[in-house]
Amino acid sequence: MKVLKVLNNNAAMVVDDNGIESVIMGKGIAYKAKKGEEIADQDIDKIFILDDKSQLVRYSRLFSEIPEEVFALSGRYIEIAKQELNRKLQNSLYISLADHLNSMIERGNIHAYIKNRMLWDIKRMYQDEFKISRKLVEEFNRIYETIYDDDEAATISLNFVNATIETDYDTTVKITKLIGDILNIVKYHFMIEYDEESYSYYRFVVHLRFLAQRIFQKSMLDDPDMVQTLRQQVGGQYEEAFRCAAKVRQFVIDYYSYCFTEQECLFLAIYIIKVVADSSKINSPKEVE
Repeated sequence: MKVLKVLNNNAAMVVDDNGIESVIMGKGIAYKAKKGEEIADQDIDKIFILDDKSQLVRYSRLFSEIPEEVFALSGRYIEIAKQELNRKLQNSLYISLADHLNSMIERGNIHAYIKNRMLWDIKRMYQDEFKISRKLVEEFNRIYETIYDDDEAATISLNFVNATIETDYDTTVKITKLIGDILNIVKYHFMIEYDEESYSYYRFVVHLRFLAQRIFQKSMLDDPDMVQTLRQQVGGQYEEAFRCAAKVRQFVIDYYSYCFTEQECLFLAIYIIKVVADSSKINSPKEVE
């Protein structure tokens, strides 16, 4: 790859033999590099393909404005997240997280600490991402002498979530709200308190995350053979769980004008059965028969 422009010591814009432009990152990869110089593939850690010229302008600005120590801090926590979440994260997170941290420096200088209205939902839905983000905020505060708290950690969490489910930030916010709505529907249908430390709750939230993603992408699971199998599992003894899943389905129709499939409804009922069984009852509970 040939250098088009050096962005900083660790990043450069390059073009390959097919004329495809991209941004590459690697420790010291662009140090003393000059335009037209070749960069060896083995020295490249990350590649960001540029879809259009507007991205070239944006990336140039970001790499010139964001200090290298911010990229280093965000990169370290991304590596931590990869290990602790045990998930593949999109390369774009290296840009979005560094950009977010850089904005935190600017906001910290003027004491612009923002409340996150979704704090409670994010803490219970994305517990692993939130724990990592909280540690990042604590270290950030020590380095930059700021006083960010869990509200900022919650916002950072969505960057990790967004990089996992491969969607844009606004859709991630919508997904988070929908998950919260579904959790409340199930909670009040059965009058339960979730055991948020249980494995069944964790699996339920993960299922809801991908269900919500499929809803917004309009890509529902729909396999007639699987429906038959699931009907046998969610039979008469779990009728109440299926009624609750149908209530969720109607909610999605009413508020999002989208009807998800019977297969999705049956899958949801199975996860409801498990999470209700591990939750504590409150008031006058409806029993799962």
